[in-house]
Amino acid sequence: MDGNTNKSEPSGKPTVMPGILLASISLPGIFANFFAIVITLRILKIKAHRLSPNVFVLGLTCIDLVAVLGISFPSFLYYTAGRWLGGVPMCKFQGFIALFSSLASGGVAVAMAVERLLSVLWPIKYRGVTNSKTRAWKIVLAIVTGTATLSFLPLGGIGGFVKNLSGSFCTFDWFAKDIEDVVYSYVIIVYSVIMVIALLFCNIIVIIKLYQQTKKRRSLSVRTATLSSSKENSLEWQFGRMMVVISCVFLLCWTPFMVSSLLLFS
Repeated sequence: MDGNTNKSEPSGKPTVMPGILLASISLPGIFANFFAIVITLRILKIKAHRLSPNVFVLGLTCIDLVAVLGISFPSFLYYTAGRWLGGVPMCKFQGFIALFSSLASGGVAVAMAVERLLSVLWPIKYRGVTNSKTRAWKIVLAIVTGTATLSFLPLGGIGGFVKNLSGSFCTFDWFAKDIEDVVYSYVIIVYSVIMVIALLFCNIIVIIKLYQQTKKRRSLSVRTATLSSSKENSLEWQFGRMMVVISCVFLLCWTPFMVSSLLLFS
């Protein structure tokens, strides 16, 4: 099915305010992600430990920067020129970037959550085997390659991208009728549900374990044991809080999307 054309061309000229709002959101995001990438690269060069979390943070930041640039640029042109520029190819480009960045960022967030879970449940094995910069990069590249391949399928005819009602943004076509397009939509939904469940499970277990470890260390009567572990425990809590924030943002963005998608196909 060729789902890359509009079923109905939106009418009406764009107003100025949405364009200003888009720029006010996108520009800070671009600069923030750029500086985050620079800082994370410096951390990876300076610190010889905690390599895996920093690699995942760097991968997540790069994906977010690509998303902000690739998604906002076509819409910014639309508000600037007063009409959609680039035709169907630009619509495909924006739709692909939006779908890819959503799936890839979720995959990296899950990898971070699993990594945190391993570091808390099996800390000795984690430090010796799992906490590897090379291994983390391989995981990030595998996630990016897999989600890019999955997101590329609409460009090949399975699924498609359409403009929203205002005509300012191209998104995945959830109103597909052909069987292969419907199956593809279900694949995206199942992938998203698995990501959400994995994030919830890993973060809940990590928070419980960290709380138990903190409570246990506070009950130690030997001062040296408490001092030797306090710094490590504080670091674990910092990464734990970071994962909670990332997971909450991800769930906040994805939950309405999944609920509406499930209702649509029910």
